[in-house]
Amino acid sequence: MIPTSSLVILGFTALFCSLLPFISAFIWTRKKEKSMKPFFIGAAFYIFFVLIIESVLNELIFQNEFLFNNTLFYIVYSCLAAAFIEEGSRYTAFKYVLKDEQKEDALTYGLGHGGIEMILIIGISLFSSLMFGMIFNSTGMETMLSGSNETQQIAITEMITALQNYGIQESLICIIERTSVLIFHLSCSIFVYMAVYKKEKCYFIYALIFHFIMNLPSLLNQRGLISNIWIAEGLIVLIALSSAVLGYKSYRKNLENNE
Repeated sequence: MIPTSSLVILGFTALFCSLLPFISAFIWTRKKEKSMKPFFIGAAFYIFFVLIIESVLNELIFQNEFLFNNTLFYIVYSCLAAAFIEEGSRYTAFKYVLKDEQKEDALTYGLGHGGIEMILIIGISLFSSLMFGMIFNSTGMETMLSGSNETQQIAITEMITALQNYGIQESLICIIERTSVLIFHLSCSIFVYMAVYKKEKCYFIYALIFHFIMNLPSLLNQRGLISNIWIAEGLIVLIALSSAVLGYKSYRKNLENNE
C-alpha cells in the first residue's frame, strides 16, 4: 500500500505547481490592468520551441551514444541548447508577436513561459503519479503487474517504491526548484524585453548566460557530479535570486526612464 500521507503530499505538490502560474498571472494582470494574452503566448512559444524544436534536436544529437555518454558534451550541449532555443523563442515573441506590449507584459509572458513548463513537467506528471497510486491502492500489486513483461514490472515496482517514499522532503525540493525556475523565467523575460524594446543587446547576453548557468546544477546532479540534491537545489535558488536582483533593477530602470 502507498501511505495516504504520501498521496496527499503528492496531490498538494501537483496542485501547487499547476495553480501557481495561473494565480500569479491573474493577480498581476488584474493589478496592472493588463491582458492575459502574453501569458498564453508565452505558453504557446514554450511548447513550440522547447517541446517540439528542442526535443527533436536533442533526439537527433543524442542518437549518437558516444555523445550521450560523454558527460562534458552532454552538459555543455544541453545548457547551450536550452539557453539559445528558449531565449531565442522569447526574443522572437517580443520582436514579432508582442510588438506593442509594455514592461508589465514581459512579466506576464514570463509567467506563461515558465508556468507551462512548471505545469507540464511537474503538475501533470505528479497528477499522473497520484492517479497511479490511487489505482494501485485499489487493486493491489498482483493486478498492477499482471500482463506486464519483466522490464515493465521493474518499472512499475520502482514507481511504487518511489511513491511509498514520497514525503515532505521530496515535495519541498520540487516546490523550491520549480518556484525558483519560475522566478528565473520572469527575470529572463525582463532581460529580453530590454534587449528588444530598449535596444540594449547586452541584456540578451545576460539572459543567455543566466540560462546556461541555471541548467548546470540539475545536469551536474543528474550525471553524479553533484551527489547532494540540496547542494544542487541551493545553487538553483542562488542563481534564480541573482537573476531576480538584476531583473528587478532592469525593471526599475525602465520604469524610471518612462517617468
